[in-house]
Amino acid sequence: MNCRSRLLLSAFAAALIMLAGCGGGSDTRRSSPGAEEAGEPTAEVVELDQLGEALAAPAERPLRMVHIWASWCGPCVHEFPELVALAEYPPMRQVEVLLLSADLADERAAVADFLREQGSPWNSLIADNFNEDVINLFPPDWGGAIPATFFYSRTGELLKWWSGAMSREDFERTIAELLESEQ
Repeated sequence: MNCRSRLLLSAFAAALIMLAGCGGGSDTRRSSPGAEEAGEPTAEVVELDQLGEALAAPAERPLRMVHIWASWCGPCVHEFPELVALAEYPPMRQVEVLLLSADLADERAAVADFLREQGSPWNSLIADNFNEDVINLFPPDWGGAIPATFFYSRTGELLKWWSGAMSREDFERTIAELLESEQ
């Protein structure tokens, strides 16, 4: 089963769980690369309106990177160490990171365990119902394939995005170019 099929299946299962009365949660994320923050990474379930608010909130840093992933997605798992390695990249101090997992809301503990095992310096949000409404919060030409990464200016302007796994070098090059263009 490919990532897109799994994503659609997860969205359907999440919808069934929500109909059964499960879900909810609170905010959110570490907005920094995390090296200076103590504690284990967390995974918090958020509703669509909370996710929209988190995405629309003014960035605290010159650049916001939103990375959508899932623990069941092979390319996402393969890419995750590259993402974690970015925490050591000095320009990341200027980047606010928001992770969004496409895992099911009831897999919150497994997502948090994955983040901890990977040494993630960032928390992750989990959409309580990862469906078309969540996908519609992002550019219209993104069809929901993961992993996906979106870069926004401090004011919320979309600067660049891609779908598919990338290397640490790709992330670093893009971040350097975008930070330079934002100055």
